[in-house]
Amino acid sequence: MQKNIGTKRYYLAASLLVLVLTGCGKENTGDRTEKEANSAEQAPTTAYPKQVFWGDTHLHTSNSVDAFGFGVRLGPEAALRFAKGEEVKSTTGTVAKLERPLDFLVIADHSDGLGVTRRLYEAPRLLIRDPELRRWHDMMHESPEGSQAVTAELIDRAAKGNLPEA
Repeated sequence: MQKNIGTKRYYLAASLLVLVLTGCGKENTGDRTEKEANSAEQAPTTAYPKQVFWGDTHLHTSNSVDAFGFGVRLGPEAALRFAKGEEVKSTTGTVAKLERPLDFLVIADHSDGLGVTRRLYEAPRLLIRDPELRRWHDMMHESPEGSQAVTAELIDRAAKGNLPEA
């Protein structure tokens, strides 16, 4: 399976390179002159931006394996409420509120293992039958360092393609 993913990525990258290179070096064949084309494509400039937007373009919530492992316990709903300027209790218990709401927020959680560490953490220990998953569950509940160690193991084992079947 890992070879298929690597092969697919190779062919995707090669295809993209071919598409990019085929677009290079073409002359303008339209009716407009080069000067007209250049002036039409330029955006109007001003000394200062007329409108500035503030936001976050890459936020991970507790749904991402790495973020959860490094202590993030807030989900996407809390992230959106915070971005809108609402008061939210942080992972450490501190109440936080932005002075000014964000104009935009991109929640960029990883698709691989989406929410899996959070679900393992919240699962009743009694129902976890796989010894590896039970060990990880216990480590995450022991300490922040335990959660970080589980995250390191998960990332390493995912890279090697040997995650527990469960």
